[in-house]
Amino acid sequence: MKRTLAIYIVLIATLLGATPYLTGMLVEVKFNDVVHLISEIETIPAKINVIEYKRGWRTSIAKTEVVIYSDRGGKLKEYRFLLNHDIRHGPFVQLTDNNYRDWQFARALIHSTLQLTQSGEKVLLDEIGHTNIFNINSEFAINGAVNIAVEGPELKIKEHEGTERVAFKGLSGKWTITSDMKHINGNLILPGMDFDLDQARFFLGNLQYLTELNYDPQGVWPGKFHAKVEKFSVIMPNNNFSLTIDNLVTNGLINVQGTNTDLFGDCQIQKLTFNDKEFGPIEYSNSLKHIDTQVFKSFIKLNHEIKTGQATHNSKVFQLMASLGPDFLKSRPEFSIDKLFVHTVNGDVQGVFYLALGGADINVSNLGQVMHSVLAKGEFTIPKLTLRELLIAQYSKSINATTEEQKAQSAQNADQIIGKWLADNMIVNKDNNYATTLEIKEGKISVNGQLIQVPIPTQTPQVGR
Repeated sequence: MKRTLAIYIVLIATLLGATPYLTGMLVEVKFNDVVHLISEIETIPAKINVIEYKRGWRTSIAKTEVVIYSDRGGKLKEYRFLLNHDIRHGPFVQLTDNNYRDWQFARALIHSTLQLTQSGEKVLLDEIGHTNIFNINSEFAINGAVNIAVEGPELKIKEHEGTERVAFKGLSGKWTITSDMKHINGNLILPGMDFDLDQARFFLGNLQYLTELNYDPQGVWPGKFHAKVEKFSVIMPNNNFSLTIDNLVTNGLINVQGTNTDLFGDCQIQKLTFNDKEFGPIEYSNSLKHIDTQVFKSFIKLNHEIKTGQATHNSKVFQLMASLGPDFLKSRPEFSIDKLFVHTVNGDVQGVFYLALGGADINVSNLGQVMHSVLAKGEFTIPKLTLRELLIAQYSKSINATTEEQKAQSAQNADQIIGKWLADNMIVNKDNNYATTLEIKEGKISVNGQLIQVPIPTQTPQVGR
């Protein structure tokens, strides 16, 4: 009896001892799967690579390289940094060393920190007084789900001797990946940022961003997006440029229906101030429907390659874009501006627009046939004073008008172009507004009811042959 009991005790002890190591093997696979998943989502302009993974009995360590791409002024910039990951295996995870009271039931807990070079560490110590930029804590749950939490403290940059400016008010983010790796939910909060870049000062107040992505078997990630910003401003004193946006809310939706993909977006702005001129409220919504899903996937992939520097030769990019044209048109895509509304001190700017083109039997090499397939309708109104002010501003900027004579010339140019548009029937008077209606149907274009002669091929359509 005692011998049997001893054998059971040994077996249980062996099992308990081996479990963390076996769990560690599963965690390593899951860790690589998560890194691969994030890198494969082509709407994210970043790459993550595992450059080191050392698996131990109860703990493992890993190192990843993160590359973030940014397009500044047409020039691709790369920002590279390393993350160190301290991985504690489950199923019973000891939260801290030498703490035998606090445990968590999970496959693994991971604490990730930024690896700094000596020069980078010195810069942070000199500028903000510490090196704690952010912390990432992840949980690989028993059921296979992944929970990721990011926290960042407030950062203050020393602006002048004895003074500090809050440059970054911290961040808080949470993401969940389901066990089957096909659903991602995310929530990011940035309380505020205030920084200088390229002789411009940027301010961002209270950004909230929500996302929900769901993997589709066709290889795309449709989902929902929601962003809210209380305030955003850009000030460039040297260029006499100032832009402030108050209370911005925007939403996006990518929906896959069979072999087609539909995209929807909307935006609301309470107030927009541009060089002391106020606009708002502003409302805008649009949609792009009936896009062949494989074309959409190819476009997203090409866009990702451009953003990450994998596709840099202009001729190659043009050829790839052109190759998508036939399949793009065959699904007869539809684009619409469902609402455009901008309130100004002079009145309201309003507009709607609809465009459909192509078809299953379209021959993209036949421009006449493509033109004959177009169906478009649009209406647009703008206050007379607002249009004049916009044109004056455009002309003033083009000649860098500073003297009264130059400003008067800009006003004269604006009046002349408005007069020409009225004479050509491009715009018509409508109370205190200028209005325009556009219609394209069966190869004919009309503006405000008047046919417009456009030099395009007029071959008889060959649809269906």
